[in-house]
This record gives sequence, structure tokens and C-alpha cells, in this order.
Amino acid sequence: MIAESYERIHRSNLVGMGVLPLEFLPGETPESLGLNGHETFAIDGVTTLTPRIKLTVHAKEDGGKEKTFQAIARVDTPEEVAYYKNGGILPYVAAADALGCGCGVHAAGDDGSCEGGGALEFAMLLAGVKACFTCGCERYQMMSASIHAP
Repeated sequence: MIAESYERIHRSNLVGMGVLPLEFLPGETPESLGLNGHETFAIDGVTTLTPRIKLTVHAKEDGGKEKTFQAIARVDTPEEVAYYKNGGILPYVAAADALGCGCGVHAAGDDGSCEGGGALEFAMLLAGVKACFTCGCERYQMMSASIHAP
């Protein structure tokens, strides 16, 4: 989402839902950039996201003409970067709590019921968790509708 500015709570809510809030550079507006709301956007640099980094945005019009400009990624802290990269705060917290360093084995049964983990691991299953967000260990992989420890 690209805007001229954000209220603190709205920006924070977007990050918490896994949506990247972008802000036009000071003095720039959709009008000054010639944007009309019918463009398709591509954003460079999201994989190397850091707090308040300037990202390059490509806005392609229906006719194929492309405009390029920079915008500020309004993830303001390293924690918000982690929330965004993991799809929002819910999958981040659920996986970090259940899988933190040491990664205990919490497998879901083939019918989607949890074996040994309870509601938190089922939430991880629904969120599509594939690895521990805390330590990066990849002891879990998605296999059909279940999470299994290899």
C-alpha cells in the first residue's frame, strides 16, 4: 500500500497483517508522479528490507508505459521487518513460541488434528509455517495438509 502518510496505528496494523506500508517521498504525491490508481506496481528491494529503507517502485499503466519512483518502506523497527517477512505478527509469534531454538517436534495428524501441541501448532498449520522464525531451522516442511518433522 502506498500513501502520502500514515497514522501510527494504521501503519502498525498493516505491518501486523503482513502488508508493506510504503510512503511517498516528501513533496511527492500520486498527482505529482502522474499516478491515477489504474497502475500495476512492482517493488524492488523487498527481500533486503530494513527499517525505513527507500525502495524503487515501478508503476505500469494499462497501456504499458512505466513510471519509476522511490518510496519509503514504513517498517520502522527490526521487529516490524521480522513481522512483515513472516507474513504478519500472528504467524511470527505462533512459530517463535512453538518452534523457538531447540525446535521441539509438534506434528499435526493427517486429518489436521494436533498431536502433542494443541491450538498453537494448529494455528501454525493454518499459517503454512515451514521453518522456525527464531533460529531459522528448517526441521519442518509442508506436506499436503500436515506439518511433519522429517
